[in-house]
Amino acid sequence: MSLIYKITQRLLLSISFIFFCISIYLPIIKIKTVFIISKDISILQSVFILFDASLYFLSILILIFSTIFPILKYIYLFNFIFEINYFRKSKLMNIISNWSMTDVFVISLIISIYKVSLLSDIEVYNMFYLFILSILSQLVFFKMIK
Repeated sequence: MSLIYKITQRLLLSISFIFFCISIYLPIIKIKTVFIISKDISILQSVFILFDASLYFLSILILIFSTIFPILKYIYLFNFIFEINYFRKSKLMNIISNWSMTDVFVISLIISIYKVSLLSDIEVYNMFYLFILSILSQLVFFKMIK
């Protein structure tokens, strides 16, 4: 591989990781209720909000698929793109990579549920699209290292 290709690959992966970190921390949606109460919610906040509402399964689902799996995938990708060679190519990461769009699906499902509700209105922020972009870039990088 040429040096320019490696540098580009590393730069794009680093940017993707930065996008991911920003998108899980900053608000992705604004929920407005009938009582004119609005709340900005990030992915990390949604985990705690759902857990406090005793929706443990959904909370854990979002935590696993929207934060833990992507972070594991980034660690794995950094290992190969930066040629650290700490990890070998594993079947576990291939299995996890097959579930990479589940996090986007879960968040979209939650937004759809709230949209159907007549008691609230939802505004989707650009961070949601940044999150989707980071997940899609992970897919591209996984295809590149296979």
